Amino acid sequence: MYNRGIELGINATLIRSGDFSWNASLNFTKLQNKVTALADGNTDIVGTTHVSYETTNVTRVGHSVGSLYGAKTAGVNPENGRRIFINRKGEQVQYSQVVAPGESSWTYLDGSKAAAITGADYYLIGNALPKWYGGLSNNVKCGNFDLGVNFSFSGGNLVMNGTRATLLDQRAYNNSDEIFKRWQKPGDITDIPRLVYNDQLSSGSSFPVSTNAEKADFLRLQNLSLGYRIPTSAFGRSGIGPVRVYAQGSNLWLLTSYSGTDPESSVNGNSNTTPGIEKNSVGQARTFTLGVNLSF
Repeated sequence: MYNRGIELGINATLIRSGDFSWNASLNFTKLQNKVTALADGNTDIVGTTHVSYETTNVTRVGHSVGSLYGAKTAGVNPENGRRIFINRKGEQVQYSQVVAPGESSWTYLDGSKAAAITGADYYLIGNALPKWYGGLSNNVKCGNFDLGVNFSFSGGNLVMNGTRATLLDQRAYNNSDEIFKRWQKPGDITDIPRLVYNDQLSSGSSFPVSTNAEKADFLRLQNLSLGYRIPTSAFGRSGIGPVRVYAQGSNLWLLTSYSGTDPESSVNGNSNTTPGIEKNSVGQARTFTLGVNLSF
């Protein structure tokens, strides 16, 4: 395996005038990860979530480690509201949780019986590792005041939105308001299939599907702090000072097109072979802090 790319760091004093200064630091990394060989005759390494039957990632020669892996979908059949999958032969196969006696749940679009979609039909959906990431830090001082503003960013990768799959699952779960966009009558164009009780497959809940793989690009306001330094002279001969009082917030703002909990959260903890899987995980907390720094 190799990692190739560039790492760039720039530190600058943008303004320095009297008791006012502004210092900034930018770091940027562009990365290409590629597996060149595996043991046992280059056999794929397949990764799962905490539930062993939920295959989610594959490490394959010629691609990045832990690429997203699952069933490829071609949306919903506008004629009957069934989820359409693409099998390993490139054929379109539709699924229905409930069928009439003697009928198959898996059929081609013409209604003839088709083989069920299994792990043998899975596709490599996309790269789960960021292709670029970095941060921007700003520190401003004006007299006794100081301000810190820190951003982080990342992108070029996909996240498997398992939370979306759960919120469209038709077992005894709550649904998101995205369910209002479901297929309801012939001719409806949508990516949400018709509702059939106990259908956990069409949403991608029982195994990952390509429609739930979303771009993970984001810009985050990681930290914002404002402080004021009380000079030593304010405390006379007490031996105290200077004293800095401050207010600080973390994870205050997030700009992303990702519709799940958090593009950086992972049910697998972003492990080496199973990164980029977000399924009912807890996003990063937003925290606020007030503090005092004393000097003696």
